[in-house]
Amino acid sequence: MLAVLFTRSYIVPSLPDPIAMGDIIIAKDTFIMVLFALLMAVAALYMLRPLKDPATTEKPSVNIVKLLFGSAGIGLLTGMVGAGGGFLIIPTLICLFRLNVKKAVATSLAIIAINSLVGFNGDIAAGIPMDWELLGSFLTLTLAGMWLGTTFSRKVEAKLLRQIFGWFVLVVACIVLIESLL
Repeated sequence: MLAVLFTRSYIVPSLPDPIAMGDIIIAKDTFIMVLFALLMAVAALYMLRPLKDPATTEKPSVNIVKLLFGSAGIGLLTGMVGAGGGFLIIPTLICLFRLNVKKAVATSLAIIAINSLVGFNGDIAAGIPMDWELLGSFLTLTLAGMWLGTTFSRKVEAKLLRQIFGWFVLVVACIVLIESLL
């Protein structure tokens, strides 16, 4: 959360608009969306590469240095592109902490829920008006999706779930990249 706050408060506002990279000049918003799409593609390709399920070969490990740098890195990237949740957290949990995909998804959802609650409380404290009807509808659909996802994940092997997630993220990355560049 601190890395997101720092990035949104200092790094993103300090980026020039437009951004010049040699002969290429790109709008700041387009640069951020292209970066977002590329990060999604890298995360997707990581999820799609054939790996042994870490949970079957190793005990998940927690290293405080990995935890601090991994969390700060995700916060920095999330703050930069304005999103990040699952598509960054899940591959990081699998790569750095050797969680299997099902535990990584569950842990990611818990992290996202905590971040969302903190952000929601910040908005309430700041007096930002809420569209309670939209929020209620979104919450209802989210809970239904969580129930369906939990039911589905119990019937699907971790390896297949990882591939489905990878392909989904890759397709979304391609769509975001195409829309950003057009």
